[in-house]
Amino acid sequence: MAIDNKTLKSKVAETFSNSVDPRPKAPDRPVPKASGRTVGVTRGRNYGQIELSRIITDPNQPRTEFDAEEIRRLAESLKSETGQIQAILVRWLPEYSKYMVVTGERRFRAAQLADLPAIECKIAGDDIDEQELRKTQIVENLLREDLKPLEEANSIQAFKESNALTGKQTAVALGISESRVSRALKLLTLPKDIQQQVERGTVSRTVAYEISKLDNQKIQQQLATEAAGGNLSKRIVGKAVRKRKGRPARQSLTKTLKFQCRHEIEIQIKVPAGHNYHHVREAVDDLIEDVDTRLSSNVGI
Repeated sequence: MAIDNKTLKSKVAETFSNSVDPRPKAPDRPVPKASGRTVGVTRGRNYGQIELSRIITDPNQPRTEFDAEEIRRLAESLKSETGQIQAILVRWLPEYSKYMVVTGERRFRAAQLADLPAIECKIAGDDIDEQELRKTQIVENLLREDLKPLEEANSIQAFKESNALTGKQTAVALGISESRVSRALKLLTLPKDIQQQVERGTVSRTVAYEISKLDNQKIQQQLATEAAGGNLSKRIVGKAVRKRKGRPARQSLTKTLKFQCRHEIEIQIKVPAGHNYHHVREAVDDLIEDVDTRLSSNVGI
């Protein structure tokens, strides 16, 4: 009996529809239950869009003060077309069922001010330890020019003490000079009222460091008061301190370095024997801070 093409196609279709696929089907993958850690988080490979309500700040953050105007400007930037350029760093705290800011608290505060629902975060691994956490925070803050001297000093001291490190080991761990560590820690030996003057910016950190070399609080306060009034520079304070301690100023100047700068200004630096360009760099930092202090005090040349 002849079978036309239409019937043949129908038979073939019926045969295939009744056949069993020899390849085993993969079992359905169970849908994971949402845990406290994943609620409000849209995960990427190494980042997450995390709802602001799921994030808390670190009470031990080295930076304790944030400029309100700066936060406002940053909030406006987050709301603009540019949006968030850099993710903040957070870590998971199972005891609070929240993420805690490791670095980027300014951006987090700005996102709150901008009423954003979420912020892009880089999520630290669970194996991050406390030492590495504090190191990350301090290093990030040390790179910011507006970190206040006492904030820097307290954070360096906390890192040093919590890890039982020497000053040299602290400098190596944080990637900064030993002199920066020692100068910062010396500020913490000053009387509280002088520390407050340093915090307000009426006494520069370099002047405060020179004053810290004295062990007489009355004389320290006298020099700080004169410096705050714009009557003493770091150089003059240094001379006064050496005189009080009975040590004359060094006279063994062996080499003069000359630098041609803008506005036809030439800067000469006399370098004592045994010093190098690292010492010159630190001296230039002192010079810049001294000039900034004079500018803020409207001191003329």
